[in-house]
Amino acid sequence: MHFSSERPGSNLVVIGDDQLDGLIITGLTGEALLEAARAQRGDPRHAYYPLFALPSGPPPDGTHGAELAMLLDGIVNDEAEAASMAAEHWREVDGQHALPASTPEARLISYLALRPSRPLAPLRDWRSPTVYRFPLLAALGAGESGESLSVLAARGLLVRRELVERLRLCPGCGGAHLLFVDTCPNCARIDIAADESIHCFRCGHVESQGRFMSDGSLQCPNCRARLRHIGTDYDRPLEHYLCRRCGDRFTEPDVVARCSICSHECHPEMLTTREAGTYQLTEYGRMSALDGSAGRVFERFDADRYLNPERFEHLLDWQMGITRAHSDCRFALVLIQLRWPAPAQSAQGRAQARVLVREFAERLPEFLREADICARTREPDFWILMPQADSREAKVILDRLQSAIRDEGTPREAGLSLSARVLRSSDLRGLGKDARSVMDQVLRASEGTANA
Repeated sequence: MHFSSERPGSNLVVIGDDQLDGLIITGLTGEALLEAARAQRGDPRHAYYPLFALPSGPPPDGTHGAELAMLLDGIVNDEAEAASMAAEHWREVDGQHALPASTPEARLISYLALRPSRPLAPLRDWRSPTVYRFPLLAALGAGESGESLSVLAARGLLVRRELVERLRLCPGCGGAHLLFVDTCPNCARIDIAADESIHCFRCGHVESQGRFMSDGSLQCPNCRARLRHIGTDYDRPLEHYLCRRCGDRFTEPDVVARCSICSHECHPEMLTTREAGTYQLTEYGRMSALDGSAGRVFERFDADRYLNPERFEHLLDWQMGITRAHSDCRFALVLIQLRWPAPAQSAQGRAQARVLVREFAERLPEFLREADICARTREPDFWILMPQADSREAKVILDRLQSAIRDEGTPREAGLSLSARVLRSSDLRGLGKDARSVMDQVLRASEGTANA
């Protein structure tokens, strides 16, 4: 394994022989080490690459230490240890170095593809406007608040594993540093106090209890009547608060949320809500990193007419509902599965098979009708939804597809095999009530057939 400085006088050591496998930050400590890690994660060229530190002193502690741990892949003792750890990361993507990096979100998906078991967690930092922040997102350019994570989760690329905190944020600036202030409902001033009052039944006078005290007993300051029995001579009103500015008495004060950052004031129900949690990459997200489509995560369809699994299931549910309500409507659901033999379990074999699967994924939409849609739930599994079609029309497409594969010959030479299952809308009625259960049943049936 070859190690060299990125440039003369640089604190970065390059890991790799023929290609860059990772970087090591050397000779720095404390704040300087943290700034170097931030800068390296912010470099679009190598943002998702393995990054290590060989510090000249102790790393920072506290919040800065926690942030550094989120940016680095480890503190190492020597270059050989870093090279070994970097190789483990690249094995997760079968050595594929060219991963999507065109947008901050694409770089995040590529970063997580190299670290599938490592959750993306927020850091609690009172100095942050939102209290919880994501240092890795900030370094990648996606914003430290984590707003984009919910979008990526909705697209099926990420899944939230744990809810860490539910935040209430200022609608003005989005900050979480809020004061909740009790105010007078009449004049909106804050100069209020808890104050027990007494209501004299004889004259109707209402005033603070202290004004009724006389020689250790209660006496109305207005009519001078002795008040001996509560409920007969007097009672205590429900209004337990007094405003010292306007003199109004009230039962409960108004609560106002005041932002400590921008001074915006509003009622608590006007605050926005955001949930901070830990996230991990889904199988669909891993495929998006490997096939390069992660750079188009904010598009409803990607360039090859694939829907993400969640939207595909939604449309399948919709089609199933239509066919239940209208007997003249129909559709076909097709599952195509690519399989490779055991020798492809080697890194080189998996890489070759993945290239062929990617080529197949690019070619598949060419054989579909204009109204057909497709999705991938796992790397070798392709689903096609064909509205107003039956098994005959699905078979035409599959025959054309098989013919093209035979003519090209490459998948057969590589040992890839293709299997397909076609189900008419009438075939799905006994499989489940919704798209998710239907697709699970079809997958289990196809896996059982393959094992047999």
